Amino acid sequence: MGRGRRVNISSINAVRRAGADVAVVGGSIYSADDPALAAKELRAAII
Repeated sequence: MGRGRRVNISSINAVRRAGADVAVVGGSIYSADDPALAAKELRAAII
């Protein structure tokens, strides 16, 4: 991901495929309508 881009549910698979061990998704979680659900979905997608 480039600078200034958010990792989100649409891009998390590309991040995983690129070999990332860690994905910083704070902005995507905090800006979500349902932060708990966003965190759950992102966690499920990266595992």
